[in-house]
Amino acid sequence: MSNANVSLQDLLAASLPVGLVLTNNHISTPPTRCAALFPPLPGRKPEKTYCESHFLMVTIHPDPSHATRQVAIFAIEVLVYTTKFLTTVFISKADSTGFAPSPKSAQTTGPPLRLIASTFVSWLIKPRHRSDRKLVVSLFARAQGQYLFPGSVDHGKKHVLDDRGLVKWWCRTLDPVLREYAVQPEPNAFREDAAVSSTGYLLVPGQDKYETTAFLPSTSKVDDASPRRWIVGHPLDQLVQGPHAPPRCLIPHFPDDPKARYLLELDDEVSETSMSLQDGSSKRGTGQWRTIKTLEQFWEMMAFRQECSSGRLVGFLWVVFTPITHDGELTPTLPLPSSRAPKRVHNKKLPLTGPILPRAPRVKSGTAPRPGKRQPEITAYYHWPVCARGSMVLDTKRYTRIIEGLLRLDYANLDIACESTAKWTREASVVAGCEEEWGVEVIGRWCRATADGASAAKNGEVNVITVKRKKRPAEDANDREKEERGNLHLEGHVTTLDASQAFKKSKVIHTEDLMPEDGVTMLNSTLIRKKPKAP
Repeated sequence: MSNANVSLQDLLAASLPVGLVLTNNHISTPPTRCAALFPPLPGRKPEKTYCESHFLMVTIHPDPSHATRQVAIFAIEVLVYTTKFLTTVFISKADSTGFAPSPKSAQTTGPPLRLIASTFVSWLIKPRHRSDRKLVVSLFARAQGQYLFPGSVDHGKKHVLDDRGLVKWWCRTLDPVLREYAVQPEPNAFREDAAVSSTGYLLVPGQDKYETTAFLPSTSKVDDASPRRWIVGHPLDQLVQGPHAPPRCLIPHFPDDPKARYLLELDDEVSETSMSLQDGSSKRGTGQWRTIKTLEQFWEMMAFRQECSSGRLVGFLWVVFTPITHDGELTPTLPLPSSRAPKRVHNKKLPLTGPILPRAPRVKSGTAPRPGKRQPEITAYYHWPVCARGSMVLDTKRYTRIIEGLLRLDYANLDIACESTAKWTREASVVAGCEEEWGVEVIGRWCRATADGASAAKNGEVNVITVKRKKRPAEDANDREKEERGNLHLEGHVTTLDASQAFKKSKVIHTEDLMPEDGVTMLNSTLIRKKPKAP
């Protein structure tokens, strides 16, 4: 991507309205070994997975007279999971306090919170594309009064979206990110100008295809019928490394996932299939659920679960980014290794001899790197670009401590929210060992005139400005009269007039019509000329 190395501050300044001043507080963690997102195939080990956490808080100055007083308006947490074959960007939480400014619609391209969210997600994924690996942005939209700012729902200024409104909001938020990339090409269609294609997916359990289409952004209505930018459904069967994996191995396990409890119940069926036979041998499970055999059955049953049927809808969204090869085809799915367990080679070990030399303790894999040892930026399992890291890079323990500290504060009104914002910023600096201010100020510079001029320059158009002389009142009256009389409607090449604008043809009176049968000429009243009176 051309702007993959552009800073987050520059991207936000280019999209936010002119004059809007924000402060970004962005912390992140290095890629750390974590539990696998997808259950392993039968007889295989879990896939080696790394997780990178990002947290962004945005603050403003509510009172221009107090330059040091700030209040939080928005926060978002994004988790980046990476393996050898897939990069998953999971939007974990997002919340607002209700104190965000509401600029005029003529001065911005959208609500500022939505612009911040879409810009942040776009900035995270651009440098993390791998030439032969897919990248997917995933989230589930579940309406709730507050996620990250306790007490923010009490002051009455916060606009809390319902379940339907929240699903639509996230679709509109991810739509600009989706459209920064090429549409999925037709088979064997060469595209030299695009290296990555993108497709959005939306699934709302309990809603049919027609009802789900109503949640999609309005831009999807003008898209071509094939291939579509947004598809009603899920891409889970496209993210695995092989077509024969059981449904259990296709569904990821995310933190605070509404389908997590149902997955645990179904996994109990898998453990029951691995039982001891009467002859003492063991029966290896196939990884299949006993009641659910396909992904379609799983989503159908999710519609009846309490998480999706308690009066609120839950929307599952994905945006899949697929690299395009030079011949125009999508990157082929990598094959899964054989599910058959490898044969163990038993080597006869020789008895140990000689003196015993003690070894120094080693740091376990998955923990933070040792002091003085730099963590690599690119490995076979992850990409950790320098340009897409936070202002403070902390280990997982300190990162979690800062996030949990935010959940113990209060945002019930503006004064309390300002105190809580200052306290969180100060405690985060202490935990990180940062003595200076670590927030970055952003000043919006987007305006409609600048955007229109840039769009015209991009399309090769030239705006010519001429001097127009002010007309006199007499000229204005003549112009209006000419305009009224010359208001013609063109239909093809024929000029037609309205009934009110048509001129009636004068009636021709013939002399024969005035001569009656008796030979006496009778004059009409209009033809009689009166004799002028004598003075």
